[in-house]
Amino acid sequence: MAYIELKNITKTFYGVKALDNVSLSIEKGEVHAIVGENGAGKSTIMKILGGMYFADSGEVHIDGNKCSINSVSDALKHGVSVVYQELNLMSELTVAENIYLHSLPQKVGIAVDRAQMNKNAQALLDEMDVKFKATDFIRMLSVSEQQMVEIAKALSHNSEIIVMDEPTAALNDKEVETLYRLIRKLKKENKTVIYISHRLKEIFDLTDRLTILRDGSYVGTYVTKEITQNKMVEYMVGRKIAEYYTTAEHEPGEVILEVKNLCKENVYQDISFTLHKGEILGMAGLMGCFREEIVKTIYGLLQADSGEISLSGKKINPKNPLDAIAHGIGFVTEDRKQAGIFGLMSVRENLTINVLDRISSFFWIKGDEENALLDHYTKKMNMKYNGYYQKINSLSGGNQQKFLLARALASNCEVLIMLEPTRGIDVGAKAEIYSLLEDLAKQGMAIIIVSSELPEIISNCHRTLAIFNGKITGDISKEEMEEAFIMQCATGNKIHLGGEPA
Repeated sequence: MAYIELKNITKTFYGVKALDNVSLSIEKGEVHAIVGENGAGKSTIMKILGGMYFADSGEVHIDGNKCSINSVSDALKHGVSVVYQELNLMSELTVAENIYLHSLPQKVGIAVDRAQMNKNAQALLDEMDVKFKATDFIRMLSVSEQQMVEIAKALSHNSEIIVMDEPTAALNDKEVETLYRLIRKLKKENKTVIYISHRLKEIFDLTDRLTILRDGSYVGTYVTKEITQNKMVEYMVGRKIAEYYTTAEHEPGEVILEVKNLCKENVYQDISFTLHKGEILGMAGLMGCFREEIVKTIYGLLQADSGEISLSGKKINPKNPLDAIAHGIGFVTEDRKQAGIFGLMSVRENLTINVLDRISSFFWIKGDEENALLDHYTKKMNMKYNGYYQKINSLSGGNQQKFLLARALASNCEVLIMLEPTRGIDVGAKAEIYSLLEDLAKQGMAIIIVSSELPEIISNCHRTLAIFNGKITGDISKEEMEEAFIMQCATGNKIHLGGEPA
């Protein structure tokens, strides 16, 4: 008998079945992946197991017993802890307080035993090999450090079942290695780990078996080492994807953006580079190398202490994002939830919010023009939603990302900056976004991609800038782009300047 059995689970949102009569089983002590495109139902079925949602119909069985899981506390009672993709921390509380918020150790019956709480939390953090302390406030931590706190919260319950939904989406390489070690430790302790990730390498590195979902339906369960990556992707998307990445083979044109000697104290120094029409330029570097700060300066989110930014030969130096948009610079953030989407607003409002001046008259928004703009990008980008007024926070990550890209394009930008363009989205949506970026570049748009995934950089970019400690240490041509060489430059072990567009 399987340790966990989900039987005939059905769940409907907005009249659409997120899960349609799904059944699957998971063995005790295994690391089991749930894979599929965005919208396949992966997170929904795990939120049902974790008590965040309840199923319209179906049953959950754990260790042979039928379980009624109607809340997070119910799930914890049945030994289920979940690391959710979305951060759910209280910024004004300490790390220890966030970890033990629902199970605060007490003394004399009512008073919180803070010394014991901090001691327990610090022991957990030491085991996870992180740098921050149990007494640090959450607001002091980076996004990746906050993700490690979410993992610590789940581990603190000592549950038999640990569900991890995209746990590495915001982690750096060292933190990913730590997570690998923790998962292998849990497996040795005969804990059951359910793992959801769009990073296929992690699936093959960590898991024993995998279950594939597609469009809310069960496709099959396979032994991980017995299925190829290509076959898995084919089952996930229902079609063959010969290549996940495009190749940036066309020839770029004249220079459109020039950055000269850009400096910001204690952030970046002497940043100089050019960007050509039709060029896809990559920026690679380790977490904390300040590559994001460089492009945020170009978009007006930060101000340099000195240096120049020129567009089409004219100095611009944007004072703020509105100034950058007016000059033809588009921007897609790496943090969809916190800095990208307006979650409680409709898909239509999210798309058009930067161009209201174009579609309004006397402070009145022209609904027909707004709808027409949405229809245009819906067709162009294959965006999926259930009507103009659907809240964007109900869409899959891949569709939310398409809306952010469409918002930037709707402003008629000539230069497009994308931070982590495919973070947290599935291979099918990745292929669509890569194809779209290639088409835009062929039409003459200049694009900067900041990405932590070197295969994404190598396959899609004409040229790559390696950033180390706020300095450009590599200007690498298409012919020279190899992971090892880029990493040598991005770690300061090699300096390579003078690359030209392929």
